[in-house]
Amino acid sequence: MTAELNASTKEQGRLQILAGSLSILRRYLRLLKESVIANGFQDEGSEIIFFKEIKPRFYSQMIYTLSAYTLEVNKPVGTIEQQRHYLETELQQVQRFFNQYPYHYQYYRTGASDLDHLYFLRGKTSDVPVVTDMPEIDGEFSTSCDYLFAKFKAYEILRDDILQSLNPAKTEENVIPDVKKKKERPKTLFGISVDQLGLMARSADDARLVLGRSFSSICEDLAPFCSTSEKESISPGSLRSNAYVGELSDKQVVIRYLEKMIGFIKEY
Repeated sequence: MTAELNASTKEQGRLQILAGSLSILRRYLRLLKESVIANGFQDEGSEIIFFKEIKPRFYSQMIYTLSAYTLEVNKPVGTIEQQRHYLETELQQVQRFFNQYPYHYQYYRTGASDLDHLYFLRGKTSDVPVVTDMPEIDGEFSTSCDYLFAKFKAYEILRDDILQSLNPAKTEENVIPDVKKKKERPKTLFGISVDQLGLMARSADDARLVLGRSFSSICEDLAPFCSTSEKESISPGSLRSNAYVGELSDKQVVIRYLEKMIGFIKEY
């Protein structure tokens, strides 16, 4: 899905990009739903993981795509100050959404699990306040909190986009080559793949070992200073997306290295 979305952005025009992206997202969500209805889950633990982690990854892309498009088309064609005021107002609205659900957002950010049986099992009721733009509940493919978690994920990415627009880093074109060369930091070479590095970074975020604003912001910070034997330059997007589609073999490699690190720590 990520690969198709990236390819769709090559289309010209924002409306074409939106239409293409939404078509791709709806198709994959439909396939996801068909798979759930056809195959079900082995147990409640598997169902919780799906509605807490997997479905929100897909649905958050839909929410983010619509929100980012709306943000862009409503941006005023005026002075820099007018545009900045607009972005600051939008940022406040995003933060206001998080503030509307303080307990549930904290639950999401800390990776809590004590109420998962109420939040992420179908047919269960909970204390979640009504989300104003929440689509009609589909009993076969929805729980009380999966949409809210998807919106948290989407709005964190949107928040990072707005912050980036408000405080843009200097592009390479705006930096004098000699000065840029002097300021470059050598990259740290990792003996694992980008997929494996993404999995390790995401696990550090979920465990709250790395305290970034969001996983997206953590990838933005890490990617410029990391490389692998296969990739000299790693984009934040690849680091982030690869963390959500880990192959079993990649997970096994990461676990093996972590176990090796634990062994060293015990000997220190």
